Amino acid sequence: NSPPIDGALDLGLKHESGPELFDELVSEMADDVLEISSASASRLHNALTIGFKEQPENNLKEMHPLASMPISRQPAESNEVVACRISLDRSSGICPVTQAQQRLLVLEPSQRRQLHDDLLTLSGEQFSKFAGKRDDETPERATEE
Repeated sequence: NSPPIDGALDLGLKHESGPELFDELVSEMADDVLEISSASASRLHNALTIGFKEQPENNLKEMHPLASMPISRQPAESNEVVACRISLDRSSGICPVTQAQQRLLVLEPSQRRQLHDDLLTLSGEQFSKFAGKRDDETPERATEE
């Protein structure tokens, strides 16, 4: 029932509006997105709140745009519109809110080692950047803080 989005078909999407477009977008995201930041989750939540505002089963409330999106662990009621941030069970991949089974990525031991090493490298780089910023401070500025 929503107006079509200009240019949606030009982007290669099959639908211009409605639940079909939403399903198409979310399916595409599922192939690429592993984690959504709190800020992105908040924006998605508010977009869904606005999109579902005419639905009788809508229980969503718009959030302040700068508010952080808390992690939800409460199971949803039947027919409840769900738009929240969750933390998946690492062993089962089951959503604590909807009980939906999520796709888990299984890493081989060598991939796990590489990820671990890459995270250590990234951590070291970030620490060096932070330490470098602290070293570059003038004595006057450091005492002001």
